[in-house]
Amino acid sequence: MQHEIQAAADTGGTTQWINSVGAWIVEHAPASQEGWWVVLAAVGVLIGVCMGMGAKHLKDTGRKEKAGLDGAVETFFEGVAVLVGQAFGAVGRWFSGAPMWGEPRSAATWWRPGPLLDLDAPAAELGSVAVAGTLWEPYDWAAARKRITACLPEWAAWTAPVATTLGRALEGLVRAVGTLWRGMRAWHQWRRAGRATARTGLSLFVAFAVLAPMAALGVVAIAIPTAILSAALWGDGYEYDFDQIHGETLWQAVRPLLRLDDDTDQSKWLTLPRDADADGAAIVLRLPMTLLGTPADREHVQEALEAVVPGEWEAAWETTGRRRHVRWTQAPSGDGADAEYGPGLWEGLRVLLKVPGGSARADWLHISPELDESTQISIRVPRGWLGTPEQLDFLVNQRMPGEWIMRADLVGANSVVHWTPKPPPAPKPQLPTMVEWIPSDDPARVYIGEVHTGPKYIDTTTETPHWGISGGTGDGKTTGLLMPVVHGRQHGALIDCITMKANAFKDIEGESGIRVHKTGRQAVAAMAEFYVSMKAAEALQGTPEGDALPERFLVIDEFASFVKSAKIWWKYGLQGKGMPPFEAWFQMILMQGRSANHKIVIGAHTFTLSLFGDTETRDLIGAKGIVGAASGPKWAVTYGQETPRVEWDHTVKGRGVIGVTGGQVEEIQYAYITPFAREYLRDCAPAAAWHARGEMAPWIDDHALSEAAQELAITPFLAGGAYMQGVTLVTGAVIPAPKIGKPRSELVTSQAGTAAVTDPVTEHYEHQADQDESASLPHYSLREACEQGLIPVSYAAARQRIARGRKNGVQFPEGIDVEGVTCYTAAELADWWTLVSTIKKKSSKPSM
Repeated sequence: MQHEIQAAADTGGTTQWINSVGAWIVEHAPASQEGWWVVLAAVGVLIGVCMGMGAKHLKDTGRKEKAGLDGAVETFFEGVAVLVGQAFGAVGRWFSGAPMWGEPRSAATWWRPGPLLDLDAPAAELGSVAVAGTLWEPYDWAAARKRITACLPEWAAWTAPVATTLGRALEGLVRAVGTLWRGMRAWHQWRRAGRATARTGLSLFVAFAVLAPMAALGVVAIAIPTAILSAALWGDGYEYDFDQIHGETLWQAVRPLLRLDDDTDQSKWLTLPRDADADGAAIVLRLPMTLLGTPADREHVQEALEAVVPGEWEAAWETTGRRRHVRWTQAPSGDGADAEYGPGLWEGLRVLLKVPGGSARADWLHISPELDESTQISIRVPRGWLGTPEQLDFLVNQRMPGEWIMRADLVGANSVVHWTPKPPPAPKPQLPTMVEWIPSDDPARVYIGEVHTGPKYIDTTTETPHWGISGGTGDGKTTGLLMPVVHGRQHGALIDCITMKANAFKDIEGESGIRVHKTGRQAVAAMAEFYVSMKAAEALQGTPEGDALPERFLVIDEFASFVKSAKIWWKYGLQGKGMPPFEAWFQMILMQGRSANHKIVIGAHTFTLSLFGDTETRDLIGAKGIVGAASGPKWAVTYGQETPRVEWDHTVKGRGVIGVTGGQVEEIQYAYITPFAREYLRDCAPAAAWHARGEMAPWIDDHALSEAAQELAITPFLAGGAYMQGVTLVTGAVIPAPKIGKPRSELVTSQAGTAAVTDPVTEHYEHQADQDESASLPHYSLREACEQGLIPVSYAAARQRIARGRKNGVQFPEGIDVEGVTCYTAAELADWWTLVSTIKKKSSKPSM
């Protein structure tokens, strides 16, 4: 009875549920015919979907679809089962945070965010973090608020706090929206816990909003905690770990070596750590029984590892028993220098020594932690190595900073090669910045300054007793020339100084035994007298009179100016042709002056070849010095291109170099004598009176004058000679301009003697204006004449006119070559232009 009552109750409950469902259907049934058509279409689509999914499932499972009504019914319900299963699967994936369809697009796990796995994704997205980057470029909100406040009128200043508050609220809103947007863009990279939380919260929010749309407080209570929790779980950043970066690549490299199939599960054979720098991190590779583990097998596997995995990995092979494997651990990095330079040196060393792969670096290479003078590098050499220590030395000096000295110990079983740092060069001794000149007791040795080895002297007893010094204006060249002057006077020498500068030798001018010549003709006359004095003194060598003769110095300052002035006077004053004879005098004095104790010291800006005429004459200047800065060409013409350049601090006053052509050149601090020169000179014994009176040396006799006239046509150039009317050798004398003369062949009287004049130049004397040296001087090169308008055409056009004139018999002036540049007078250029302008250019048109 009780069972019947219970059955009736169950039946009544079922009937009631069916009735309620039916009532719901009747209540929501379409009210129009169009609505029923929509329902029927939806049911048809649902049946079609179920049929299609069922047929596909039967095919995928390998079952054959039956024919007829039974087959259709079976296919339909098979599709229903698949559809229901997928629906429940979708629900499960939705609430578990898994992708709703397809394969995962990132390597994210339940608790870890992950980088994208899509190889077709933009490079900027690969390996990106879950929340990274910004929606817009960074914006200076504070500056914007200040600009807005500054734009407000004074009466609206009270609104500034309001604007600031609204600006901060807007800034917070924009930042929140930007953060949310960046998070949604990285949705696939969230950890699955974060995605599951967000989806669950969204589902509750929709359900609550549908079932209780008026309960706003409940909606907020669900939305806010869900957003906060999701933001906390979506991840604060992610980078590829070591396994993800190198695992697949290493597996593809070693799998063929292990002779495994393509579909072999990597996780069963190869394991890599997530963090290679973590304690105990190791790479483990299981070895199949078919791999014997021979040295060749080990080398191949090690090479594969080193090719794809960075760092140094030491291998431990276990090839016995059933747990056959190889385990790699990172080699100890060492300390200091060993950690910094050891890996790079070991890479080359392992190949050079042919060390087996996977060998520990510490067994073969050791570098001291500190890289200083006590550092030592030690390399163990394997037995049977056929290389040379020099190969190791080259490798060490290439891979290690600095220079290293090798010490090889290859005797015995333990062959080791050691390196220690090359000791730094001894600090270069510093020269003093000021050196005071000191007298020398030896007449042949002139003290000129200090070098790194001590005092520096010029020895005038060598084969080239003449010397010179070059330098720019203000570098101290003239000051350097005072040293041989004072030294010579202290030992009784007689000095003749030539300079074209009016203020030169002011510190010694007027002192006994020193004559200073400051005009071109006076300088030529002084050189002529010096040459004849040398020839006469040379003739007296070996006699008591010759031994008693004083030493003589000819000091020439601004040598280039003297050469230019002399050449100008020769060409335009005397109308001379060819080489001036005083060039030969100068060369002869350099060649023969040593035996007669007649020596030359010159000062010039540079020792260019054009000043001396030829290389032989220039090389007769033995010791050459430079004071101040020197360019490359200046160094080359002074000491030769093959002489190694010496560096010096040219900013120090009086600092330079001294040496000989092709020999040793050394840095020097030249002695400073200027303030003390006159004091030294006044302590010297007075010179012979004839020297101060401007007379020629008393040992110059008629025979010496005659010989000089015959050899080098020198007599007319002596003071009082045919070309030297009014010229005297007295220091500071005013030399009047010479009067117009006539050709002369009579005896020329001089203070020391007479001689017959047979100079071939005399034939041109009648044509000279015999004016002072400042007249008719050439001041212009061809280019300068064109630039300054003396020739009213361009330089290129002037050269064409020169060629055209020569074809028509109009010769261009010969000019005078000074330091490699040919110069002309304005009168010469004007006369030539007048003549060449009369030449008519031939017309290219045919004549009629």
